[in-house]
Amino acid sequence: MKILLLSIFLFILPSLLMAQNLTSFRDATTQKYGFKDAKGNIVIEPKYNNVFNRDDREYILVELNNKRGFIDESGKEIIPPIYDMATDFYDGLAHVKKDNKWGFIDETGKTIIAFNYEKAAMFSEGLAEVVLNGKSGFIDKMGKEIVACKYDQVGSFNSGLSSVKVGNKWGIINRTGKEIVPIKYDEINDFNGFPAIVGIDNKYGYIDSFGNEIVTPQYSNASNFYNGFASAKTDKNWGIIDLKGKKITPFKYSYTGYQETTVERGFLNGLLRVVVGGEPNSMEPGWHNGKWGFINKLGKEVIPLKYDYASDFHEGLAIVKLKDKWGFIDPTGKVIIPLIYQHAQIFINGKARVSKSNEYIYIDKKGKVQN
Repeated sequence: MKILLLSIFLFILPSLLMAQNLTSFRDATTQKYGFKDAKGNIVIEPKYNNVFNRDDREYILVELNNKRGFIDESGKEIIPPIYDMATDFYDGLAHVKKDNKWGFIDETGKTIIAFNYEKAAMFSEGLAEVVLNGKSGFIDKMGKEIVACKYDQVGSFNSGLSSVKVGNKWGIINRTGKEIVPIKYDEINDFNGFPAIVGIDNKYGYIDSFGNEIVTPQYSNASNFYNGFASAKTDKNWGIIDLKGKKITPFKYSYTGYQETTVERGFLNGLLRVVVGGEPNSMEPGWHNGKWGFINKLGKEVIPLKYDYASDFHEGLAIVKLKDKWGFIDPTGKVIIPLIYQHAQIFINGKARVSKSNEYIYIDKKGKVQN
């Protein structure tokens, strides 16, 4: 038995090694794609019109004469190219199109969900969107209709919930199809949890996971919540609210850190940068003639709004600019590195790049020049 197992292992090993190193190439003359092994030997002569992103998947999606199929990484054709469209496999299934209808196949090419649908999407949290007679719904991996095809538009499921649209109005359903949020809103922002932003008649507010309006739509704009706070806008200015909709600050700011598009936003290290006055530009909202400072979670301006620019804190220091000179402050507002530079960048690993006398140098957190 041990000899037999060893023989099987030795037989499989070369295939495994090759499977891990198969790469596609394109013939310069024919513009067709083929595959080579790790040694550069051609395993499949150039014949494919296209090879799609592999992402280290077990099967490779290929296109031949405008039809799609799958090969494995030894070059063996697993599923012949007979489909008009096809996607990669996710959780053992791929949605494919044939004769203008969509269905789902498994990794052997067996049809698991019949080709009945005008459109289909990949599975998310065990459910996939399908379109039948122009209406969207959801099926499970056995092809059972879990949510009837009755919506004009749907989103993917996230944390057991999906946004749905009927006519021009949006609501939210759960995995059973129950409407958690009534279909009455003009907009429901993509949500990664709750509260979620909802809009009606160009006014925005927030709902909880039960569909309750915790903030009645009343603002002209609004940000997502992060760490218990969000930024909302009246006709002209922004302010900060908490999860209950309580106003933490006056609505007097032209910009707050909650309008950042980066992952890190909102109150960082307990402080939030804000701006009064000024006009936005492509670099930083409120850069032109605005005054920057910081507030705490109680809404108190703990670092006065006097700077022409301020960055978030990085490694305990924030860049500030005043009268065309740059320097650094700590979270108490104390100037740690004097405002003497023409420009400055944030600290990374204890060093910051700054310019002085038209020359860039690196300094440490005490302002000493570093090599």
